[in-house]
Amino acid sequence: MEWSTANISSSSTSHNQVFSTAISTPLAHSLVNLLSGSSHPLKLVLRSFAMSAPARRAVPPPPEDEVVEGASPNEQILSAAKEDNEELFLEAIEQEHDINHQDGNNHMTSHHSIIYASTTVLDHILEHDQCDVDLQNKLQRDTPLHLAVKIEENGREGLREYLVQQLVDAGASPMIRDRHSLRPIDLLPPPPPGRTDNSEVRALLRRAEAELQLGGGAGKNSDVADDDDLIDEGDIASDDD
Repeated sequence: MEWSTANISSSSTSHNQVFSTAISTPLAHSLVNLLSGSSHPLKLVLRSFAMSAPARRAVPPPPEDEVVEGASPNEQILSAAKEDNEELFLEAIEQEHDINHQDGNNHMTSHHSIIYASTTVLDHILEHDQCDVDLQNKLQRDTPLHLAVKIEENGREGLREYLVQQLVDAGASPMIRDRHSLRPIDLLPPPPPGRTDNSEVRALLRRAEAELQLGGGAGKNSDVADDDDLIDEGDIASDDD
């Protein structure tokens, strides 16, 4: 097989590249140091290639961490209402915030605290000066009171009554109607056998209706003048529905 000058040059270049790579390794440098002080021909060859070998590229630095902005105070408040996280809630309201902030479904902080039965955070929300306890969500037009009467207790006996009591004490109107024209009292499920919780909740709501009517005011979307809304004192005391 005949070798052309180009083949020889290419082969030589290839071998030189391989040798240059090998000579730039720590082992080759150690060998040069080992032969220092001697006139061994290998030392001269190694030193020549070591000096001509390209410098090793430095390890690239790791990518910088992406800057992730933290949740806003309003988002923190919504999260605290879902998780009943009192510490997070108190930290969030120390910053500029809107206690009535709503998510994409128009669920406000008070709605989430009822849906997730976050009783600790609910107390703080209702004590907030700017809290509007009668806000309605977007889909069903539910107020927190509508949601409270529909909540499943799931082993937490008295939960529904507690939530309704807290909302009524905070001034929630029992006369606002949802998108189906139903008041909170109309949404009460029938009581299970042997249980009286619903009758107690119903009494709470009727008492609140009576007080609202006697006071001459009512919440938005309410019907003070409806015959169905008129309450007598005996109704509150005798209702066992």
